[in-house]
Amino acid sequence: MNSNKRPWLVFLSAVERLLLFAFIYFMASFSVADERRKPIIYWAKYQLQPVFISSGEYNNQGMGDRLFSIMQQHLPSFQHQNYHTNVKRMYRDITKTKTICSTLTQKSNRNSTMLFSDPVLAIPTPRLIFDDARSSPWLNKIEKSNRDDISLSSLLERNPSVKIGINKLRSYGRKINTLIARYPVNFVHFDDTVSSSDLVEMLAYQRIDFTIEYPFVISFEQKISGNVSAYKSLGLSEFQPLIPVYIICGKNEIGQQVILLINEMLLELQSTQQFRQIVEDSLPDNYLATYRSQYQQFLAQ
Repeated sequence: MNSNKRPWLVFLSAVERLLLFAFIYFMASFSVADERRKPIIYWAKYQLQPVFISSGEYNNQGMGDRLFSIMQQHLPSFQHQNYHTNVKRMYRDITKTKTICSTLTQKSNRNSTMLFSDPVLAIPTPRLIFDDARSSPWLNKIEKSNRDDISLSSLLERNPSVKIGINKLRSYGRKINTLIARYPVNFVHFDDTVSSSDLVEMLAYQRIDFTIEYPFVISFEQKISGNVSAYKSLGLSEFQPLIPVYIICGKNEIGQQVILLINEMLLELQSTQQFRQIVEDSLPDNYLATYRSQYQQFLAQ
C-alpha cells in the first residue's frame, strides 16, 4: 500500500493520538463552558400579531421576531432565550432578578421598572381603516388636511350615524379615549385579545363603516384570512403619524449593559435596508410611500 495515501493519523503513536483527542475534547468542553458563563437575556414575546407570531405559516416572522433576531446576532457576549407571554405577565417578570428584555412604546408609567434604549423603529400609529367605495360619503363631509389625515372629532360631529369598530381592550390615548366616551353610540367594541380578525370581518360584512387600527395589523389579518379587499387608511390628527418603538430591559446591571450596546449598534443598523424592511414588509402597498416619507422625517429628527 502506498504510504502517501494513508491518513495522517496512522503516523501518530497511540500516546500521541490519545493526547490529541484529549486536547480536542478539552477545547470543545472549554467552549461549551465559556458559552454557559455568558449572562442570559430572556426576550419576552407578547401576544400581538404581527408584532410576534407564535404559530402557523408565518411563525417567528413577525416584526418583533425579526427585530429580536437582529439584536441577538449583534449581542454575541450574551446567551439568548425567547419566551412567549402576555404584557401583564411581562410587567411582573421584569421586576424579578432575571434580565428580561422586549420591545414597547414609551409611557411615563413604565419608566420606574424599565430601561429604554434610543428609538429603534418607528411604527405607524393607529389609522382610520375603511373601504373607499362605501365610506366616501362619510369622508366627503370633512375637510382633509395636506398631511394625509383627518380629524376623528369632525368625522363624528358631522356623521351622527357612523359606526366605528374598536378593540375594547386597548387604550387609544387621551384624545381618542375622550371621543369614545363622548360618542358611545358610534363605537362598536370588540374583544380582540390576540388579533383584530373580528374588526376585519365586520368591515368586510359592512357591519361597521370604519375601524381604528394599526395598518400592519389589518394587513396581516387580511393575509391570513384571504380577504383581498384593498382597504385604504387615513391618519387621524389626534395622533402623531409615527410612534417610536424601543428595546426595554429590566433595571439591573445586565439590562443597563444591553441597552448601552443596543444604542451603539443603532448608529449602524437604523438606516439599513434590512432594518427598514422589518416594518415595511408588514404594511399595505397603498400606504408604503406615505410611511417611507414619514420615516425619513423621523430619522432626521
